[in-house]
Amino acid sequence: LSIQVANSTHMLHINNNTAANEGGGLYLTNGSSPDVAGKVTISFNSANKSGGLFQEGGDGRFQSNRSGQPQISNNIAQTYSAGGVRLNHVDDSNPLLAGAYFSQVEISKNQAVGTFGNGGGVYVDGSNLHFDAVVFEGNRATFSGGGLFVNLSTVQIATRSCQQSDLPTNSYCATFVGNQVLAVGGGGGAIFVADSTVTANHVAFMNNSAVAAGAAIMSWGNTTLTNVRITDNVGPDIIAIYNGATTLNSGTVAGNDGTAVLNLTSFNLENSIIWNNAAGIVGGGQLTHNGCNISQNGVGGSNIDPQFVTTAQGDYHLSNRSPARDACNSGTQLGPTIRAAGKMICM
Repeated sequence: LSIQVANSTHMLHINNNTAANEGGGLYLTNGSSPDVAGKVTISFNSANKSGGLFQEGGDGRFQSNRSGQPQISNNIAQTYSAGGVRLNHVDDSNPLLAGAYFSQVEISKNQAVGTFGNGGGVYVDGSNLHFDAVVFEGNRATFSGGGLFVNLSTVQIATRSCQQSDLPTNSYCATFVGNQVLAVGGGGGAIFVADSTVTANHVAFMNNSAVAAGAAIMSWGNTTLTNVRITDNVGPDIIAIYNGATTLNSGTVAGNDGTAVLNLTSFNLENSIIWNNAAGIVGGGQLTHNGCNISQNGVGGSNIDPQFVTTAQGDYHLSNRSPARDACNSGTQLGPTIRAAGKMICM
């Protein structure tokens, strides 16, 4: 399947379709590999499961071009999982199509509304995938993974094709914003990690929520968060580590309405700031750290005000007098940074 929209005066809509079982907008199987570029929308479709797109096997690519970016929005899985997209056994490391499966794609306002609906935005199962500068915004799941649910998979989320300096204040290239999990007993307002490996680099998690656990991230696997901003999320805890190991390196977890980190198994903390949350790091899991951190309850770092300021680039930057500047032996400043236009800008 190849869909290419070449200029901004044209659009392709795959909208307002219904499937009795799955794949309300598109159903791809037998190794079909979509090659989609430009202003393509998959919106307002519905199915019993996989409301917008279902794909089994193969490779794939959704990417922006001069005409605009693909958008997967307002799709509904009425009974089961995957409000927007379900990807089963898809591997984008194959040489069939170059690049990440999703590159500069908006995945917004999709819903998995069944009692055990997981993956409001995207449900990944048994896959190996890369997401580049993807926006997950306003997706909802009843049970787990408001934005993204990852099962038995490897997923890398990063920013390679986007310039942070080109964006408005408090906007970021790769984001999970305003995603929700609604049920007691589930979790992972932004991401739920189940028996998987997930890495996120240069990603902002803001204003996500969960009734039960992991307003931003709930991990039952191995999760590595590098150069991340995790702020203004709402739930009993913000990062919930129930199994496997989670690493936070050069991250800021601040201003959240909930415990910053619930560590029940293993947490590694490096060059990071945890400040002004409802509580700091709690739980009886193993904690390792390099000592070069700010931690509001003194667990894994110093309890000292990082002196955040708001700048032209956004909130949670460090003031010139911040003790987090050049704090580590290597001269690295604490908290996330992002390289853009030849200069360092704090997220």
